[in-house]
Order: sequence, then structure tokens, then C-alpha cells
Amino acid sequence: MKFKPFILVVALTLSPAFRDVLNSGEPANGTVMGVVTDLVGVRVNRVQVEFVGEHERRTAETDPDGAYTVHLAPGIYRPRVSRIGFCDVQRAAFMLAPNTEVEFDFELLDCPSETREIRIGEYREEELDAVMTDGLRPLVQYGAREKCSDLVCYSSLMHSTPPTYKDKKFPVVYTYNLLTLKATSLVYSPSDSSIQGTGDVVFQDGKTTRKGSKIRVVFRHGEPVVNLAE
Repeated sequence: MKFKPFILVVALTLSPAFRDVLNSGEPANGTVMGVVTDLVGVRVNRVQVEFVGEHERRTAETDPDGAYTVHLAPGIYRPRVSRIGFCDVQRAAFMLAPNTEVEFDFELLDCPSETREIRIGEYREEELDAVMTDGLRPLVQYGAREKCSDLVCYSSLMHSTPPTYKDKKFPVVYTYNLLTLKATSLVYSPSDSSIQGTGDVVFQDGKTTRKGSKIRVVFRHGEPVVNLAE
């Protein structure tokens, strides 16, 4: 098993160019796009993908191919995804820079129409105490959580209904700024904010998607350094 290290650079502070755009009154909008699927990979249409910012709230709807596109002013946004018949899902807040394109894909978990919220005792989410240098917090969504010595271990949720989902696992999902990491299990270290994911790993950095069997993410000077084993 061979690890391929790479450094993911994200905007951790407002650069002078970013501040100049914000102060100039010019929109210089960024674009967020992606695809929404269900647990077995079927693309889902008519999904509401909402982006809530400090001064702006925008909603896009997925087309018949499950794809969405929305144009937003530069800033910090928290996405939320909803559709009747599925649990509402959100991701950690992210910073959108001017004139950039960002890609976020979402996977939905089936829920009774009358519920629409992830039920306690099933799929849960937790905003981590770690505060990165940009002021953003990571968010973890998981099926089970337990202490493993000085670490925190998260595992995926085994979902058996409807019948098409039998024995399918809804993965642990870690999101922070432009990072999205999905894995069968994930270990988080509160001491240094590092994470390790194993099993059916999918990693997205806002632009590209990579897959592997094992991943480790550490933070150096506020920047995530990723080691992915394919």
C-alpha cells in the first residue's frame, strides 16, 4: 500500500486581494456546483441546496441529473441540503473566494417523509471543538462514536431500509472549509486536530475528487497536508 502525499492549500485568511474585492463593491461572484445522489448512487432531482451566509441566502435546485449550480458573492457560507423523503444534511461552513469555482457533492440518507431530520440513535453530527486559524470549525457526521484512549473513533451507519439499501453503509463524513472526506471509519485526534480515515475513502478538495483505502490529514501552519493510499 503506497501513500501519495500532497498539500492542500486553502484560503485561511482574507488576502489583500480578497479584501479589495469586498470593499470595491464589485460582485466578483464565485460559483458552487455539484451532484446529489442517494446511498446507492442514484442521482436525485428537485433537491434544495441552500447556502446561508452572513449577508446572503441563496438556494439552488438539482436538475433531472441531480446537478446544481449557484453563484454567490465572496464570503463564508454554510450549506444545507433537503428533499422530502430524505434526511436533511448540512456540511461545515466554507470560505468562497472571488472568481473561483468550488465543487461539493452530497449523499442523502432515506428518511420517512414526516421526519426529515436525522434521528437520534441513528445518524448523528458533531461540530468539533477544534477552531482552525481561519475561525472555521470541522463537522463530522457518523453512525456511532466512542473514545479510543486519547482519540475519538467514528464509524459509519449500517442502513437496511428501504430494501435497496440493505447492508449499505452510510459513511462517516468529515467536512472543513473546502475539504470533504468520506470513509467507513474515522479517527480524530483532539490534540492536533488530525484525522485518519479507512475503508472506501473518497476525498474532495473543492476542485478534484480522489478515492483510496486509507487517508491521513494533518494541519501544518493552518494548511491541511493529505496522505492518501490508493
